[in-house]
Amino acid sequence: MPAARRLDRPTLDDHIALVLDNLSSALAKGDAEPVTQLPLAGAAEVHGVQRLHVGFSLIEVVAEYNVLRETLLQFAVDNGIHLTTDVLVVIDRVLDKAIGLAVRTYSEQKTLEIQAQREEHLSFIIHDLKTPLAAVQTAANILHQALTMQGTNDRISRMMSIIHRNTERLSALISKVVRQQVNLQTASEKGPAFPSRLERRSFDLWPLVEALVDDLRPLAEARSTVITNAILHDQLISADPELLPQVFQNLLSNAIEYTTGGEITIGAANLEREDAVRCWVTDTGAGIPKERLGKVFDRLETDPDRPGGVGLGLTIAKQIVEAHGGEIVVKSQLGKGSTFEFTIPESTQIQRAS
Repeated sequence: MPAARRLDRPTLDDHIALVLDNLSSALAKGDAEPVTQLPLAGAAEVHGVQRLHVGFSLIEVVAEYNVLRETLLQFAVDNGIHLTTDVLVVIDRVLDKAIGLAVRTYSEQKTLEIQAQREEHLSFIIHDLKTPLAAVQTAANILHQALTMQGTNDRISRMMSIIHRNTERLSALISKVVRQQVNLQTASEKGPAFPSRLERRSFDLWPLVEALVDDLRPLAEARSTVITNAILHDQLISADPELLPQVFQNLLSNAIEYTTGGEITIGAANLEREDAVRCWVTDTGAGIPKERLGKVFDRLETDPDRPGGVGLGLTIAKQIVEAHGGEIVVKSQLGKGSTFEFTIPESTQIQRAS
């Protein structure tokens, strides 16, 4: 079996000894009870979960027990041991029960992991709605102030009130759902598994970032901060076009949050020797204290001085970068600003035809 070739001998033999103990006990008792009633220790249940975690398919889990069955029968033949019908019945029933238990726990654990991934993915999507919504709210406020100075009629005032009221309701709803999702996930020790699948294609990076900058400009202007897209117009990247914007959006919104009256620069460059594209977001903001620098990408890690966050933004960015095979790092100096830098490697650097 392909999955077995990757395992060392102790892992490969894991729990098999306990299954054989169950079998020997059943043989000693002449236990030929129906499979559903046959008492077995928990070796098969643990074995099913363990095989899931080391990469076995469900078919390979079943096949492994059948190999064990065939090995036992061949051992009897090689040593001149005559197996009576009663003994064969016990062997079959014990191994069939072990297969059933292993398959059940394998399937249950797999279902739980898929459910956890979906919940994690949903919380990330909901979280990412907050930044564009904040930009809409800020733009609406700026528009309202401009229209008020020029003088507005009752109809326009009502429309602006509707926009303001509904964006506030939507913001509150998103925050509530994010908190609920986070509460569900804190019970699990597993980190987010996001995303499970990438759909890469080659595209120009500059317009993607420029669109994000344009969308988030109202938030930056509200803080008197200037955003510069320093990416070259012919910079190509091969990545998931749905997921990569989330990395830039989270890094950019984070930079805006901590930069008042300063500058934010977004850049990218090819790393020819590593066949990768390096991207960065640099700000002249507040910077990150040394004691928090090593934890900023941790799930649910929030700034104690800025209540209201849920600690997912930078985690999302890290998950997506790592799903592309890259890595993300941060450099920061308190009071002078921060630089978040990430790479998208492995054939992501696409050469433009000359």
